[in-house]
Amino acid sequence: DSEVRSRISVTSFFELCQILLKDFEPDREKYYDSVTWKLGEHIDEVFREYYRCWRNFDSARVLRPIHQSLTAQSISAENYLREEFDWLRSALSVKDRKTYLKASEVPRHGRRFPIQEEWRKLILDGLGGWEEKMEAVGVVDYLGLTTAVSNHFERLSSRFSNIIVDEAQDFGTTELNIIRRLVPEGENDIFLCGDIAQHV
Repeated sequence: DSEVRSRISVTSFFELCQILLKDFEPDREKYYDSVTWKLGEHIDEVFREYYRCWRNFDSARVLRPIHQSLTAQSISAENYLREEFDWLRSALSVKDRKTYLKASEVPRHGRRFPIQEEWRKLILDGLGGWEEKMEAVGVVDYLGLTTAVSNHFERLSSRFSNIIVDEAQDFGTTELNIIRRLVPEGENDIFLCGDIAQHV
């Protein structure tokens, strides 16, 4: 039924974030893309450039002690730290990131090679540098979109009568908080579908 179909929106979460940000920050529409509008670089290239301190941008130097320790254990430090950045931004809003400093408040289960508590401040500093790099280059990754929408959390309002989330195991606290704001509380308001045995 075309009338029913016209009331259903199917989108990825990150596309939804881009739609929301067009309303909240219309002057930054080009910025919220996974490829830089200034240089045409992909986000993965930009991260490598950041992590390896190329082009006179050396904020990642703070991560060097962690890099050396992980490399000595034959672990890809670059991938390991990028995964930790992604986890942090999905699990904690910007205002809650300080809680990450205490392992008792934010335990990191599921990491084969544990995050040492003394590394946490360095990781937060490195994440801050990574976010500065993305801003300077004019690029954002998926989790940057989530963070940007979270900055407008109080402005989020009900846009849908019901929401179905597929692959819900890939959603973190930040994403779920945004979803909660987009639909009024009620019967069958949100349906989460996923396989908790899977994870990314």
